[in-house]
Amino acid sequence: MRELQPIDVFEDGLMKKGLIIRHLVLPDCVYDTKNILTWIAENISPNTFISLMSQYVPYGKANEYKNLSRRLLPLEYKIAVAHAEKLGFINAFIQDMQSASQEYIPDFDESPIEF
Repeated sequence: MRELQPIDVFEDGLMKKGLIIRHLVLPDCVYDTKNILTWIAENISPNTFISLMSQYVPYGKANEYKNLSRRLLPLEYKIAVAHAEKLGFINAFIQDMQSASQEYIPDFDESPIEF
């Protein structure tokens, strides 16, 4: 993607063209997150816009899997954010841990939403 859009274009505070990598930090997977962030810094750039998301909420069959049956711990997210800072990411969007709420999950049992 970076090769196709080598520069980020902003207009009125909004990105119109460019690359933002969104990464959902999962419980018990901070080691994977650190590896992913390291790869981005080394292979793309630490100037890349990243969004570290803390909003994981176990839903549906997630409770059948030990590692996915709980929310992200604040310490796990803190470790991920600290690693991004250590790697020199300055264009990072960091979520508030309160964004992990079931109120944001659509009711998938309802009729399909028409667009």
